[in-house]
Amino acid sequence: MYVAVMALPLVLAICLFCSGALAHASCSVDMVVVNGRVEHVPRNGRVRVQLVYPKQKKGELGETTLEDGSFRIQIPFLTESRRPVMVSLPEKCDRKPETIVVSLVEGDHEYDHVLKRPG
Repeated sequence: MYVAVMALPLVLAICLFCSGALAHASCSVDMVVVNGRVEHVPRNGRVRVQLVYPKQKKGELGETTLEDGSFRIQIPFLTESRRPVMVSLPEKCDRKPETIVVSLVEGDHEYDHVLKRPG
């Protein structure tokens, strides 16, 4: 158990990429890409990534398996932060996560987590 708790000196490389993909809205969909490595992985360990926006508002969530202790996950998110109040005003397209939470989990048990500010 102690080894699993010490397992999350994650080596993270977090990058933000613009996908340029447009939905029917005029705001784009951007992408957070998280790469990392976990040492001493629990038997059925998985990595969970949660995007957190200003005012601690939880956003998109993704989960992936580990292959030889390494992982890579992409989490798309819509940049639209508000809808237009009037037809003539455009949407505001500056929504982006304030924090990325990367957790090592097995079932419902969280072993450890790391907070990262994108940038």
